[in-house]
Amino acid sequence: MRLQAETLVAGRYKLLAKLGSGGMADVWCAEDTMLDRRVALKFLHERFAQDEQFVERFRREASAAAGLQHPNVVGVFDRGTYDGSHYIAMEYVEGASLNDLIERGLSVPEAVEIVRQVLAGARYAHTHGIVHRDLKPQNVLVDGEGRARVTDSCRRSRRRGCPSPPRPTSTRSGCCCTRRSPGGCRSRRSHR
Repeated sequence: MRLQAETLVAGRYKLLAKLGSGGMADVWCAEDTMLDRRVALKFLHERFAQDEQFVERFRREASAAAGLQHPNVVGVFDRGTYDGSHYIAMEYVEGASLNDLIERGLSVPEAVEIVRQVLAGARYAHTHGIVHRDLKPQNVLVDGEGRARVTDSCRRSRRRGCPSPPRPTSTRSGCCCTRRSPGGCRSRRSHR
């Protein structure tokens, strides 16, 4: 499927501009024509569309993230399929990734405030049984007012029938952060 500006997705989302592309998805800025607001649409790459387990995980992650409402977590509004491609509609954050801000240079007070906000968002998710598993500067967006929001790859760690959120855990596959503490992934050597 080839997406382009002005395409109307699911009779609702008008694509405006491609924001970026990652290993598993392309992200577009779109206009939600029903609610008159900007959103970010994340489209799963076609090569994953035939993998039923991957698609189901993508859907579950969208549903889990949609349950989170916090000022430091990007909101998820909708998920669906368009022309054979699976998508997630998320809050659009006008600003820059933390990775871009690090490259430009941050003052110590700015960095401390951003980290405080990221930790607040991650803590909120953890108290709701959600573990991010890919928390890195590329997955943190900072708007023009300096508010940081965690985005991308939230994963539910709760098992069905569990009466309360478990203590958040992760698997080795979740240890892919480029910046991590030396003890962050005990099963792998720390690369410095």
